[in-house]
This record gives sequence, C-alpha cells and structure tokens, in this order.
Amino acid sequence: MDDRINSESFIGLVETVSLTIETILGMGEGAIRFKPWVKTVKFQLAHIPLWDWLANEALEAKAVGIFIKESTAFKDITLASEFRWIRKPETFTNSQNCGISFSVEDADGKVTERLLATVLSINGKRCHFEKWVDAISPLQCTKCWRLGHHTNNCTALKAICADCCEPTDNGESHNHTLLAPASPGGNTPVFDRCCINCKNAKKTGAELEHHPATNDCPIYKAARNKIVANDRKSNHMQTTN
Repeated sequence: MDDRINSESFIGLVETVSLTIETILGMGEGAIRFKPWVKTVKFQLAHIPLWDWLANEALEAKAVGIFIKESTAFKDITLASEFRWIRKPETFTNSQNCGISFSVEDADGKVTERLLATVLSINGKRCHFEKWVDAISPLQCTKCWRLGHHTNNCTALKAICADCCEPTDNGESHNHTLLAPASPGGNTPVFDRCCINCKNAKKTGAELEHHPATNDCPIYKAARNKIVANDRKSNHMQTTN
C-alpha cells in the first residue's frame, strides 16, 4: 500500500479540516470559543489609606476595586484579573495602609503609560500605580537587614547599619554624612560600605560594597527573582514588560 498522499487528497483534507474548524467556531450552542491572546500587565496600587467604612465593614478587595474602576484613569481599560489584597486583610489596623493588585489588558503599552502617569487621590492621600514586577521586594527586616522576617519579629539585640554593617544605638542606620570625614576637596562622606548579608555569606572586598536592599546585592536579587518566578508560575503575572 502506498502511504503517500497525492496533492488532490491533501487539498481535500485541508478543506475538510478548515470547514470543521469554521463549523466549531461558527456557531451553535455549546460550540467551542477561542479568545485571542492579549498581552496583560500586572499592577499594584499601594499605600491606600484605610478609611472608616473599610475598617468597620467586611474587607473586600472588590469594594476598593469599584472605587478604582470608577476613576477617570480606568476609562476604557479592560481588567484581566480581579482586584486582590496584597496582604491578608486581617493584618490591617486603622493606622496602616493597604495595597491592591490587579492585571489589565494592554496590547500596545498605552494602558501602562496612562496608569504609571496617574495619581489617584484616596481619602486625601495621593496613591500611585506601579508595575507589579517593579514593586516586588522580598520580606526583609530593616533592623538587622536579613531576609525572611519582619522588623517586628526581629530577635537581634542591636540594629545594624545598612551602610557599614556596624551596630547602632538608636535602632537606625548611621548618618554617615555627619559621622564620616569628607573626601579631599569634596563633600562626599568616606566610609567602608558593607552589605551585612554578603558579609555573613563570607564575601569580601568589592563584593560587599552595596546596600543590602537593592538589586546590587546578589542575595537580595536572588530572593526577589524567586518571587517573580513563583508569581509567573501561578499565572498572576503574564508579562514583565
């Protein structure tokens, strides 16, 4: 038997498949519908002040979302995901701010440009939209500058200066502008910059000369990249652009 397909048979097969696809897409109740892929971008609106009704009633992200969607900034914007709290509502208090994350459809980048340029006034506070990928940061203590725990849960006896790795007495990083002598002919303070996390990782020399809470720190950057990767896997972020 000849397994080869002649040109007429091939053309007939293509026409049959095309007709079948057209029929499926065509119509009929229960027909399969294909939604075209649209580029989406994930955003956050952080530092939203908690006003009285939000603190006293059920904390629903969609309630805040309705307020955001009714703003001029959201005119003609299509949401790709629901509004979600960035952290659990039960951790809120009247003295804290909250944050909302969401994704929007943005085929040509114009929606991103508009939101990044928008300032939304909420309860008298100016709130800015940020791209989620730019705002992501790992959990980091601002007392000892180590990763993985919050300042409120820090067990360190003394705070560590983020600039020089030395202990501080007042719980804050040193003001090296006042403490260090100026460089010859200039006003730049001179001190040995040191990242506490890289120091603990036994790095030396130039490998220590950065702040522990920036992407210049390989340990901080690795922790941040892990969050970004996990977020992509959970389909909460479809693009980083």
